Amino acid sequence: MDITGINFVKERISDNVYKIVVKKEEEVLIEKYYVGADFDIYSFMLSPVPTDLPLLLDFGGNYVIPEKGSMRIFAPIPLEYRAQMVAGGRDEIDIGRVVLWNRKRMYYGKPNQGEFAYFYKSGVTQNPVPRKDLAYLALDVENKDDNEWVLSNLLIDYNQLSLFLKDDVIYTELVRMSIEDGRAELEYTDESPIKGGDVILKGEENAKKMGIYRFGKRTLKGLLF
Repeated sequence: MDITGINFVKERISDNVYKIVVKKEEEVLIEKYYVGADFDIYSFMLSPVPTDLPLLLDFGGNYVIPEKGSMRIFAPIPLEYRAQMVAGGRDEIDIGRVVLWNRKRMYYGKPNQGEFAYFYKSGVTQNPVPRKDLAYLALDVENKDDNEWVLSNLLIDYNQLSLFLKDDVIYTELVRMSIEDGRAELEYTDESPIKGGDVILKGEENAKKMGIYRFGKRTLKGLLF
């Protein structure tokens, strides 16, 4: 994927020592040294990936879920990129992660006295637009109760979601939210939320690379109202 402003420099220091530098314009994002005799055969690649922790989304407002109603919304959430050296399409060397979004909008939180998720100020939309630094969380909401509920915060297991691409817009897999008796349950589906979406990352593969155990159905209870 072509990411404007990201440059990759490979410099041979000696017969078998290479310096690898990833820059965003003139800012050095990653600098590493590698030992080997065949690094000239590798090319540079950037692949979109979720953040390395779950997200606790702050929607920045109260969104009403009507009684006995359903809707599909999209919430913009930050993307990272895995920088790699690739040879022959099979041999891969991970260099590190590249972050394009403003770090000031994302921070650690301790709602349960432990650092387990990123907080992120988001919003909702029904019209995703192409962005290199954002994916769109696809959320189907069904309220089975006879009264409306307000959605303002949501904990999402983002680091295990699949990613899809269509018309230069990156989407997560479809997540279904069912609200009943004042409680909510999320179901992660591994399904594309749009027709003709191309898989660019399988959640299961990303979870394995991160050493995360991927739950079977991966249902999560405890929506924050």
